[in-house]
Formats: sequence, C-alpha cells, structure tokens
Amino acid sequence: MPAAGVWVVVTGQVGDLPIVKRYRTDLSKPDPNMPYQVVISIAFNKADALGLPDDSETEALQAFDEHLMNELVESEEGVLVYKQTYDSCQMFLFYTRTDLYDHLRSIDRNSPKGYEIRIDVEEDPEWTEFMRVVEQHEARKSQ
Repeated sequence: MPAAGVWVVVTGQVGDLPIVKRYRTDLSKPDPNMPYQVVISIAFNKADALGLPDDSETEALQAFDEHLMNELVESEEGVLVYKQTYDSCQMFLFYTRTDLYDHLRSIDRNSPKGYEIRIDVEEDPEWTEFMRVVEQHEARKSQ
C-alpha cells in the first residue's frame, strides 16, 4: 500500500551495497501536531548478497508495511516521511501524534513472526532527522 504524498526515490551505493531511499517532497515543514519521531526497522532473514530481501520474504515484508500504514497512517496517528532499504534492513521514519505506547502491542502482535523488529521513539517536534534527509538530497540535486 503506497503512502500518500509526493515521493522521490534515490538509489546509490554505500561501499559495495546498494541503498534505496524514499522520502516525501510535499512536506516542507514540521507538523506541530506530530512531535514524535518513530523509527521502525525490520531486519531481513534471507537477504541476498547485496543485502536486499530475498523473493521469499516479499509477502511478509509487504504485509508488515501494510500493517504499519493501517496502524499509523490510515488511523491518522502519524505520517510516513522516509523509508530506507540497506544492508539487510528496511527502516521506516514516521512522525506521530503520541509516543505510540497504545499502538506498540498491535504493531508487535501483527509483525511477521521470526523477524527482528526495532522501534525507537523520541520527541522531535522540529522533525530534525527528516529535515536533514531533505536538505542532504536537495544539496545533491543542486550540484
């Protein structure tokens, strides 16, 4: 399920591994109603030699992505602003209304079994991390 908004996809290499970054270009300033930064990462169980998910994992990873969109975006609890695939891991960066304490059990319960999931939550009303990503890519475009 694609997240709403206007997205840019950037691909590149870090060392010998490919990296795929997707970020929103329709968000130019922080939303004061979403002061929490939430980073959710899922490690691939069967990555290929390049650190990308094996075809056998596609269904589980898509189901996890869809669950996150339903739990956080469709519920209007948060907004997905950045997604990165690199070195056997997919990372989602959301900004949310709350610290997600009430949503953590649902996210955990509906996560694919046997996958390492990490969730980090911190206050970031200035959307520091997302603004850094946008500035970094805008600077590269102007070169």
